[in-house]
Amino acid sequence: LPNIIIINGGLGTPFASGDKQQTLYTTSLCDQVVAPRPLLGNESRLWMPWTYFCADLAAYQSYADQIKNNAHKFSRASLGLSETAVVLVCANRPHKIDPQVFDAWLEALRILQAKNIQAQLWLLQPSQAGRQRALKRSGNMAHCLVFADRVPRPEHLRRLEFANIALDTLCYGSHTLACDYAWAGLPLITVYDESSPWHKLVGTAVMRSAIHQKDAAELNAQYILEASDWTTSYINKIVALAMDTQKQQLLKYALLDGSGRTKSLLKFNKDHVAPLWNARRWAFGFERGLDRLILAQDQNDPINIPQTLNAARCIVLRSSRIRSQHFESYIKPQLPEIDRFEAIETTERQRIKSILVSLGNLTVHTIFNDATAGQIACLTSHCLVWREIVNDPRLAPDQFALVLEDDAEFPLGADAFRLATLQAQAHLNDQDCDLCYLYVYPTAWPDGFPRKSSCAQTIPGFYTWCLLAYLISPTGAKKLLSLLSDLQDIYAPIDCLVADFAKRGLLKIRAVDTGGFIDNAGQLDKRGPAPNKMPSNLWYAPPWQEEDDD
Repeated sequence: LPNIIIINGGLGTPFASGDKQQTLYTTSLCDQVVAPRPLLGNESRLWMPWTYFCADLAAYQSYADQIKNNAHKFSRASLGLSETAVVLVCANRPHKIDPQVFDAWLEALRILQAKNIQAQLWLLQPSQAGRQRALKRSGNMAHCLVFADRVPRPEHLRRLEFANIALDTLCYGSHTLACDYAWAGLPLITVYDESSPWHKLVGTAVMRSAIHQKDAAELNAQYILEASDWTTSYINKIVALAMDTQKQQLLKYALLDGSGRTKSLLKFNKDHVAPLWNARRWAFGFERGLDRLILAQDQNDPINIPQTLNAARCIVLRSSRIRSQHFESYIKPQLPEIDRFEAIETTERQRIKSILVSLGNLTVHTIFNDATAGQIACLTSHCLVWREIVNDPRLAPDQFALVLEDDAEFPLGADAFRLATLQAQAHLNDQDCDLCYLYVYPTAWPDGFPRKSSCAQTIPGFYTWCLLAYLISPTGAKKLLSLLSDLQDIYAPIDCLVADFAKRGLLKIRAVDTGGFIDNAGQLDKRGPAPNKMPSNLWYAPPWQEEDDD
């Protein structure tokens, strides 16, 4: 009989309940935030990319539609809230609120009061006895407490928008409620400690997946929202954000943008929402996870399903049937997150000349002797890609976009390539780098240069000449365009120009460790004379004839 795979998790709890040592489940559907450590039972962890939990964006939009005609009846005054106070909300059911976390909230209120900042604590209405206990425990801060009645879900979601900051609970964190906060644009202050059980980490998982990567990086959202303990650090995070109205607004906008609520209906694209709300992306990750499990490619714990690649582009020559087919039937199905960028065709003479002029009044006469039409078109194609990257709203200036040419391949699979690329990106975060080669011709590897076994490593760049696959930041793209505009003439093909800029210290480049990257992702180059390879469209193309440039 074949091995039976029983997955626990779905969209509920990621782990089995009951006796952890005797569970019937073989696999737990989870992510790196809620399950950073091995489980107690015999389940292996299937790490979903970004988050194992996906919120129902259509349902939230439906709730908003149900209430929009009555939205005018909501106001802070109608909810018992002050128009000028910083409103701290915890809409969890009362049984989740323990004395320790309640005392932390009261201490934050006292500190804010001492700083002459009016603040209110907005809680879900408990029983009459629970209300009396809360007021008694609050002492001289009882006047800051406001209680909210239970209302239908559309009203609940609408009224949350009148708060400023959401507060997580200690014993069992906010999960579905954290999604409600994200929908309302409310940043959630929580605690992240890898040693904690999963149910204390779910609020962190939601907030990290509710904001686009670019926005989270620019706002340093993790630092603002995640405390290290439920006492001093937690209180300090609440007070710091309560005192910073600008950060509150920036986080609110980032959360609303994550769910697409800042977009007009004409511009809204469900594929461009943050991971928490992106069901298509979640399903694609789950499908890849099932493939790994069913094909028994590994028995590792965890089985890591890598994230899809952000702001990825592939330059495709549409006039080449074999290249277009390779992209549509091979690259795009394996990397559906990649955008097709139409290469400049050698026949687009006027467009090429216009692009060269825009780079700094260059002309085809300033191109190196014997340049082929393909080489000139390749240069202008990469320049247009760099212009897009400079203005790409998905990227912060120091984040990296992936650029492939249409003759790349993934011999060890797309996920192996994704994981190796993401590890290289993570390594680049600590480096001063404009561009990183993901492929280096083996013969270009310098003698005596060490080859390591870890694909997470990048090394200082050296003279090579291949833009088949690379990572580039908006800052690096802007620098390259500036360097080209400063040239009196184009003295080499674009691959060699980039390498020469680096050799002269004008551009900061790195390269993936050849041994490690190829061991983990495979050799990316499909070019070559073999029947299963792809002929070059650059080196064997006819030269650009001057008479063609009249």
